[in-house]
Amino acid sequence: MAPNAPPDSRRALLRILQLTRREYVAARCRVSLPCVSRWASGRNAPSVEARKLLFSNYGIPIDGWRTAREAALEKLDRRLRS
Repeated sequence: MAPNAPPDSRRALLRILQLTRREYVAARCRVSLPCVSRWASGRNAPSVEARKLLFSNYGIPIDGWRTAREAALEKLDRRLRS
């Protein structure tokens, strides 16, 4: 995976959001529309309960979520180690 590529679960969510309105995803996961937007941007990762709903409704893997902050920390860690 490229260093700046989203993790598998977020990539799967982005594919679903190309075909489905965010409002529908939010309703099926029992969260707000801004919450789904934060997941899509990588700012936040879904809660465990929301991950279960994303898996049961859309088949998105439960593990594999990572926030933008976690990705930035991993990138910084790789830089410091090289």
